[in-house]
Amino acid sequence: MQREESFIPKDKPKSWVIFNVSGLIGLLVAVPIFVLGACLESEIVENIGTRLLLLCLIVGIPAWLIFAAGMVSGKYRSIKTRKWRQQLW
Repeated sequence: MQREESFIPKDKPKSWVIFNVSGLIGLLVAVPIFVLGACLESEIVENIGTRLLLLCLIVGIPAWLIFAAGMVSGKYRSIKTRKWRQQLW
């Protein structure tokens, strides 16, 4: 029986993973909800998409800043494969 690989990579910092997941949720969930609301002329659905996208930005931008600061400082040069709880931010 072949073991399936985890969706979350174990050799990347937590901030990188959180940034990418929030970006994917924003693009693949929030934007289509917003577009659906605009097409149906439903202000409620449009607001849900807008707020979800805003939430993704609120989570993603700080995660990206943490990741960028770690890259600039060289924190991730010797990053190793670890469990999620033990991985660097």
